[in-house]
Amino acid sequence: MPDTQADELQPFLDSLRQCPKSGLHNPLKRPERYLMYGEISARAAEEIAKPEVADFFAKCIQRVVPKSYAQAMV
Repeated sequence: MPDTQADELQPFLDSLRQCPKSGLHNPLKRPERYLMYGEISARAAEEIAKPEVADFFAKCIQRVVPKSYAQAMV
């Protein structure tokens, strides 16, 4: 756990001040970001539809969650 001292806070405060109040991912001000995320999601859906990719992720799920293969595939 970091032990940040009071004299080390200035870079964090400067960074916070540069962030607009509406946020960096405001869909009304940066619609291109949401279009990009939609494209990424569509590509991920295409990939996970492939049997070998779905199998890989099902096995990954089984490593961290107590589920059968059939449950992980759903």
